[in-house]
Amino acid sequence: MLLSDLNWSDWRSIREPSGRNGAAVYMVRILDAEGHVRPVNRFMATDSEGVVYIGKAESMEKRRRRFISGMLRCKGHSGAKFLNLLIRYTPFGPILTSVQYEYRFAKVADDAEARKAEATSILGYCMRFAEPPPLNSAVPGRYTEWKMEA
Repeated sequence: MLLSDLNWSDWRSIREPSGRNGAAVYMVRILDAEGHVRPVNRFMATDSEGVVYIGKAESMEKRRRRFISGMLRCKGHSGAKFLNLLIRYTPFGPILTSVQYEYRFAKVADDAEARKAEATSILGYCMRFAEPPPLNSAVPGRYTEWKMEA
C-alpha cells in the first residue's frame, strides 16, 4: 500500500468522535493552546505537522477513546499512557497539559490492511525524520530492507 493511496480525513479534536467503527490507520498531532500546529523537533529535521503518534485500529472510534483514557488515566493506549507518564513525572507536564491534540485517519478494509498502512506510515515518517514519532515505541519491520514507493 502506498501512502498516496490513503484517503485521510480532515484533522479533528481528539475529543470529537470519528464516526468510524471499522479498521483505520491514524495520526495524532499536537497544537499549542491557541490551536496552531506545534512543530516537533526530530533527530534530523523538524516535523512542521506536529505528528506525535501513528497507529492502527480495528475500530477507529474505540481506539480514539482509548487514546483519551491513556492520556488521562494511563490505561488503554500505549502511546497515550507514555504521554500520561510524561505529564505526571517530567518537567514537561505543564506544557503537555496546556496543548491540544488532534487526529486524522484513513479507512482501510481490515486489520491486516491497517497493520500494513501503519507500518508504511511509520516507515515514511522515519525516512523523513530519521526516527519514529515521539510517542511511538517501535518501528514495524525495523531491521528489514526499507522500501518506499511513495
